Amino acid sequence: MIDLDAAIENIQARASVRDKVSLERLNVLIDLQNILDISKEAREYLSSIEQEKVQNATALVHGKGISYLVAKFFEDIKIPFPKQSFLTI
Repeated sequence: MIDLDAAIENIQARASVRDKVSLERLNVLIDLQNILDISKEAREYLSSIEQEKVQNATALVHGKGISYLVAKFFEDIKIPFPKQSFLTI
């Protein structure tokens, strides 16, 4: 389960990596295969301007079921950077 605390920690970790490698924003690969649930608050935070500050592009790896639904949610939100999902078999 990804809750708001986990979402905040995740964005802070990305910002820390971004700062350490001296980049303006990162390209991110996110593996959603073992994600069973994500809270509404976490979804809202992860689709906020905070995400845009640290990411340039996102690739989502997912399986079927819940991880597919989470990936689909992130594909459909209006974040101004490229995103793509990949189904694992």
